[in-house]
Amino acid sequence: MKSNQQSTPTSNLASAVTGSLKETPPHGMKGRLEPESMISADAVLVAAGMVLLVAASVSALVFAWTKYKSRAKSKTLMGDFAKVPGLWAELHRSIGTIQVPRDDQVRDQKSWNQFTSDMSLHLRRGVELRTQVPVAERTTEEILHLLAVGSLKIPVISEQEIKSTLRRLDAVRFGGEVMTSSDAESLLTSLRVWLERLEADQKSEIVQIVTAPPSIDEKGGVRVFDN
Repeated sequence: MKSNQQSTPTSNLASAVTGSLKETPPHGMKGRLEPESMISADAVLVAAGMVLLVAASVSALVFAWTKYKSRAKSKTLMGDFAKVPGLWAELHRSIGTIQVPRDDQVRDQKSWNQFTSDMSLHLRRGVELRTQVPVAERTTEEILHLLAVGSLKIPVISEQEIKSTLRRLDAVRFGGEVMTSSDAESLLTSLRVWLERLEADQKSEIVQIVTAPPSIDEKGGVRVFDN
C-alpha cells in the first residue's frame, strides 16, 4: 500500500527559511551588512591641503598687515617728532603772555581767576605734551586720580609738586584763598622751569629712540617686529 505524504504549510516555510540562510544574500544586501567608509583617503588629503593653503594665506596677510602698520606707525612717530619743537616753542611763547596780578589795596578777583586758570592750563598742556596723556581738559581731581592709579607718570617733576600746585591754584580760583603777587611770580617761575625740564627730557628720549641700533634676533638678523 503506497502512502501519500503531503507537506504541511509549516514544513514548507521552515524549508524556505533554511534555504534562504544558506544562499548568497540578494544583490545589495552584502554591502549593507558592512558599513561603507564615509570619507575616502583622497578626500582627506584634499581637505588637508586646503587647510594648509588657507593657513598659509592667513599668515601671509597677517605678516603683510603687521609690516604695513609698523611702517605707518614709524612714519607717524617721525612726523610727531618733527612737530615737537614747534609745540614746545608755542607753549613757551604762550607762557610769556601770562600776567601776574598786582597787590592792590582792593583785590581784583577777576585778574586772579585769569592768572590761576592760565597757570593751571599751561601746566596741564606741558604734562600732556610730554606724557601723551590727554589731561589739558581734565579736572584736578581727575588728574590726581590718574596719578594715584599709575595711569599718569610725569618725569622730572615730583607728583607732590604737581598735586600741591594744582590744588593751590584751584583754592585761589574757586575757594577764595589769597595769593600774593610775590607768590604768583615765584609760581610762574617754577612753571617755566618745570616745562623746560619736561621738554629737555622729551628731547633726550627722542634722540635715544631715533639713534637706537636695530634689534638683532637670535639668528643674527635684524628684528623687524617686537615679540
